[in-house]
Amino acid sequence: MYYFATLEEMLIEALRFANDRFLDQALREAEGRPTARSQLLRLIEFGMPSDPAEEPHSQWLLWLDVWARSPRNPTVDIYRRELEGHWMAAYARMSSAARRPASSARATPMTSPFGCRP
Repeated sequence: MYYFATLEEMLIEALRFANDRFLDQALREAEGRPTARSQLLRLIEFGMPSDPAEEPHSQWLLWLDVWARSPRNPTVDIYRRELEGHWMAAYARMSSAARRPASSARATPMTSPFGCRP
């Protein structure tokens, strides 16, 4: 902890580093999909927690620590909200694109995997 004053600062910086890399990777892969709907669904898949047994160095372990500390530590809570906001903004952009009809194809309303319309 030589470079960080507190354990919380170290945790937040570790999560910020892991989250930024993971979100960039998720966006690159999602944007490679052929339709806006499939891009959004792929980003949602990336946003679901993975099994730590399959990914022992998963960023989800850091998220669990941040979520546990957030209600009792206002500084951690601020950074948690900021990092979650990056994902929410990405979902919003892709959701907006998925709702726009394709100009050359017949527009079909987007439905969720559960058959619900937004």
